[in-house]
Amino acid sequence: MHRILSSLKLVKSSPGAKSLVLSNQISSPETINDCILKEMEMSHTYIAATVQCIALMNPNLPGFANVTRQLGVEHSDRAQGWIRYLRTCDYEVSMEKFLTPMKTQDLNDMKEGSAGELLLHALNQAVEKEEELFDWYFQQSNKLKAAGDSAGFSAIVKILQINRVTDLLESIDLIKSAIQENKLTRLDEEFSSININPPLPTPSPNSKPMGQCPMGFA
Repeated sequence: MHRILSSLKLVKSSPGAKSLVLSNQISSPETINDCILKEMEMSHTYIAATVQCIALMNPNLPGFANVTRQLGVEHSDRAQGWIRYLRTCDYEVSMEKFLTPMKTQDLNDMKEGSAGELLLHALNQAVEKEEELFDWYFQQSNKLKAAGDSAGFSAIVKILQINRVTDLLESIDLIKSAIQENKLTRLDEEFSSININPPLPTPSPNSKPMGQCPMGFA
């Protein structure tokens, strides 16, 4: 997948300061930088699935698109939370480095088949990426703890408590049953009413003292 944040840099907020990679205030800024990257890439995966459900499947599946859109927003909100965390430590992210258009090949990377088959393909891809992200966060939690970044460590611990893999796998089982019973459209209607409550609130950076995570984790 295209690495949207491949050239992301941390920039000191004070005027005229040079671009920095290390910080005396954040013990492991590279890890926080990677957290933003990983969350944006995961959000991009769900955006692609949403477009597939709405525009590229026949029949269209707006109910499932409702869920994948919310999951994408969940990950983009996490990325914003990590950005706020940097800013509480007097750093800013060069946003223009990763605000790039979605690559068309990501949308075209799908198998031929029915709407149900394409949906299963998209969700299975999401499961794989969610599992990879979960494993990666687990590894980073140990690094942050060793580096003494208690706020970052606490944030990752909270993230690890919310694993969407189980939700996705349950949805996949429902979809398989609906396909066999020729009730995919009806199931899609049920999914249109699903509301994923944001589990990771992102209050104003000013709501937390300097150096603490402002994402509502701690």
